[in-house]
Amino acid sequence: MKPQSEENLQQVISKFKPLITSILKSKGCSYELIKDLEQDIYVKIYLNFSKYNNEKGALGAWVRTITNNVFIDYCRSKSHKYELQTKGISKSEYALKTSDVSDQLINYKMNHKILKEVLANLPSRHADVISMVYFEELSYNEIADKLNIPSKQVASVKIRAISYLQKAMSSLGYSKAMFF
Repeated sequence: MKPQSEENLQQVISKFKPLITSILKSKGCSYELIKDLEQDIYVKIYLNFSKYNNEKGALGAWVRTITNNVFIDYCRSKSHKYELQTKGISKSEYALKTSDVSDQLINYKMNHKILKEVLANLPSRHADVISMVYFEELSYNEIADKLNIPSKQVASVKIRAISYLQKAMSSLGYSKAMFF
């Protein structure tokens, strides 16, 4: 489904509006902010739809990525930083509110030693996927080629790997809140 016309765009919007709204709600956005960000998301979907490749993943995953990126852009914006200053929210509260699993794992540089120790306790395939996604920053297709598995399976292995990672962190006495 390609939103080349206004009618097709309306179909994409109506199909993915609940997903977009739920993602933004989970990030603590107000009703007004959700409405503002949704407009930005719809514009990005429309302008970038020619770049969507269904071989790399489902349309819903692509929309989810756009939604997360628009939210991250908003959090980095001057207007959001001004709002934080005027509301008196500390930087640590800001970091907790705006981070998601991906952002927190990417911040592994601060806890690199701990993460390496925890990865050593994971099954090798799961540790490999986490390393390739977050340390080597490889795409799912590149990981699939290296592991000789379908690219869609990489996402499943990553989800299981994150679950193993949480359990391993707990068993070693680390708080999973350090990364999740």
